[in-house]
Amino acid sequence: MRLLILSVSFYPEETPHAIRWKRLAEAMAEAGHEIWVLSRRMPGIPDESQWGRIRIIRTGRVPLGIGLKPKPGEPPARPNLLLAFLVRIRNASWKKVWWPDASVFWLIHAYRQAVRLIREKQIGRMYTLSLPFTSHLAGYLIKRKFPGLPWFADHGDPFSVEGVIPQNN
Repeated sequence: MRLLILSVSFYPEETPHAIRWKRLAEAMAEAGHEIWVLSRRMPGIPDESQWGRIRIIRTGRVPLGIGLKPKPGEPPARPNLLLAFLVRIRNASWKKVWWPDASVFWLIHAYRQAVRLIREKQIGRMYTLSLPFTSHLAGYLIKRKFPGLPWFADHGDPFSVEGVIPQNN
């Protein structure tokens, strides 16, 4: 069977959901399923990659502010004053209302790409993962378009400690 997984974060990102679902996808692939994973685009990570029967497609725009801080061991990048200014505006305005889902702008990209994959690859089952909840909203819209497509929503534990997601504003 051909399976579609929608997750804002996925391997090689190191979030609890990304690690857990990478292992689940590997197990599904070992059982003979073909897996497509839709995830958000991130700096330094290819837009498309594949290992075995798992194909990862990254879509959308890189979130504003991602990649501003260097990873440990990397030299600091030359400061981009315009980007830093835009991030400050974002933090003072939009960031106050987007919580708990900062990935809302990924929705339209995920939806369009998922619809294309479902049609072209004849996807037989869809999984959506949260946190954040944008994946489930995309799944809901996709399910309305394809009512016969089985959909499984993994809500995870929204109260678990994740370093990436702030608990509140």
